[in-house]
Amino acid sequence: MKKNFLKKILTLTVTAAMALGSISVFAAEAPTTATIKIADSSVADKSIDGNEYTAFQVMQATAHDNGAGGFVYTYEVTDAFKDFFGEGKDYQLNDDGEIVAGDAVVPGDGEWTNDASTDAAALASALEKYALENDIAGTVIAAGATSGALPIGYYVISETKSEAANAVASKPILVDLIENKTITVKDDQIPLEKVIVEDGTEKKTNSVNVGDDVSYKVTTRVPNYSHIENLDADKLEFILTDEMDESLDYNKDLTVTIGGTEITSFKSKTETDHGFVVELTAQQVYDNQGKEVVLTYSAKLNEKALVNSTDGNVNHIELKYTNNPNEEDSYGTLEDEVKTFTFGFDIRKVDKNDIYEDLAGAQFVILDEDGEQIAIVTYDDEGKPVVVASDAAATVTTDEDGRVSVAGLEGSKEGTTYTIRETVAPEGYSLFGGDITVTIKAETNGVDSKGQDILTGKATYEIGGSTGYKDEGEDDDREEQVTEITTDGNGSIDVVVLVKDTKGISLPETGSRSALFCMIGGIAIVLFGLLYYEFAVRRKKA
Repeated sequence: MKKNFLKKILTLTVTAAMALGSISVFAAEAPTTATIKIADSSVADKSIDGNEYTAFQVMQATAHDNGAGGFVYTYEVTDAFKDFFGEGKDYQLNDDGEIVAGDAVVPGDGEWTNDASTDAAALASALEKYALENDIAGTVIAAGATSGALPIGYYVISETKSEAANAVASKPILVDLIENKTITVKDDQIPLEKVIVEDGTEKKTNSVNVGDDVSYKVTTRVPNYSHIENLDADKLEFILTDEMDESLDYNKDLTVTIGGTEITSFKSKTETDHGFVVELTAQQVYDNQGKEVVLTYSAKLNEKALVNSTDGNVNHIELKYTNNPNEEDSYGTLEDEVKTFTFGFDIRKVDKNDIYEDLAGAQFVILDEDGEQIAIVTYDDEGKPVVVASDAAATVTTDEDGRVSVAGLEGSKEGTTYTIRETVAPEGYSLFGGDITVTIKAETNGVDSKGQDILTGKATYEIGGSTGYKDEGEDDDREEQVTEITTDGNGSIDVVVLVKDTKGISLPETGSRSALFCMIGGIAIVLFGLLYYEFAVRRKKA
């Protein structure tokens, strides 16, 4: 029995040894090389056939067995790129060997095939520019072809020869090459994005009161021409043109930064009351290839604003840039715009007992949610918009039709509430008892690229303290009174708030003969009583 037991132990020991031996024998070999294939495809309707790409090794990698059948990697900058990193440079390396810009580690995204808005994209552009300007040797890979064995590590891949009519290069790509990779080239479409900045939030649409400022931010990027042979740098152009509706008064407060640094000199800069044109010099374009350009400025919404309109008040930006400087009239253009909406309604003063009796001369103030008077727009006798200032004396007065327009008011998805307060009643009438509220709920339709609600220019009005109706032009049916009205966004103020007043004690000045006769009769009765008392009662006592 003891002999059989020892035999079993020996069998198990040999089996275990063989298993361990097989792990040692068949363990994966640490990789030292890998290949890169440039996918044979088109980019934004542009063929890449005949193009060539160069892979520049930025860091060399070393594989280390992690004890679980896999590997971990450490990286070291190649000699060719050592001067790219360091103190006083845009990029440094921390103690862990990570690439740092400022105080933040530059994160990779996927295989570092990045879009133009990421920090990795800025790093790729900077590495490409450094490699080309310093004539660093790389490995050329034709479109659709596969490289030979390359040492593992980080690479930046640059388009260094283009057969396409569109000369702006495909965007540089960073690749962590620790295994064979296939790279899909991405066209380097120059971004152009315009947004409204409101309380730190970026959006494509907003709503404000007339008299409020609207802040704008435009983001774009200088194209990359470094791959073009015999580049005629003197022909590089980069022009930004901003066109605002006449309802927007440009505040002439433009700030321009390139790569985070503000610039104050340009090839040209023209500013008007409703926009600007700014052009970089050819040298600025050449020196800042691949860098982000940011414009910030503002405008004030004025009394010419479109009200209750789906067209909105538009601010439009256009970028014109050189596509191929070695060809005549080779340009690319991009456009973007944002919209600001504002809303309004009419007040109509009527007799409480006859709602078709219009009352002129009633005066009102409009208060915001904080109880403060606000600047509003109304219209003069010729129909021209005028601004009523937000001070204690600012009122709007009903005309001979008993109406007055109130425009240029902010609306929001949640609803912005305004208070209508009558301060002077028409002659012969008492003041309206209490306040009237109007809540403007702006309609939205989906979200924009920033995840913010998109306003449509339509709105729902909720009326409290009185009733209203939707003005259908000649169809003035005030009997169909409602407390909630939705506009159709046709650019006209078609919401009418009814304010019903009752007649007070009529005075002679109103022309009421009956009141005058009553007053005279009363006086006569009093005088008769006094005379009767004097001559009849007192003398009888005497």
